[in-house]
This record gives sequence, C-alpha cells and structure tokens, in this order.
Amino acid sequence: MNIPEIMVNLKCLFCSSPIEKSKDLKLISGDFFQCSKCGEYNDYTSLLDVAKEEAREIAKSSAKDLLKKEFKRLFKGN
Repeated sequence: MNIPEIMVNLKCLFCSSPIEKSKDLKLISGDFFQCSKCGEYNDYTSLLDVAKEEAREIAKSSAKDLLKKEFKRLFKGN
C-alpha cells in the first residue's frame, strides 16, 4: 500500500494566505509575526495548531480512500 506524503502550508488566520517567512527566521511558541498580505499579526502556535488539524483531516480522508480501494480489490473476486 502506498502512503502519500502530506504537505500543509501555514496560512494566515485572518485572510488564509500562505505565510511567507524568510528561511533564517526562527520562530518559537508564542511568537507573533505579521502577514505580508493583510498586515494582521499571527500567533505561531495557533498557526501550527490549525495546520496540524488540516493535516489530520487530509490523512483521515486519504486513509479512508486507501482502505476503500483495498477492500474493493480484496473482495472483487467474491
């Protein structure tokens, strides 16, 4: 069974635009930084929480789809 890699971008909590940060910027829990699109300040911890939840939902949906396909394949001959 092939398990796909899940990639989720951090998105602004206010305008949903992808967050663009410089590679040398090191963020830690509790840090705030400004969205380049809307100018609002985002809490890094909250961004991570939202991204983790999005990844969980994608993984759950993908797992269901993979299981459905596998069960169809297994029971196709019956």
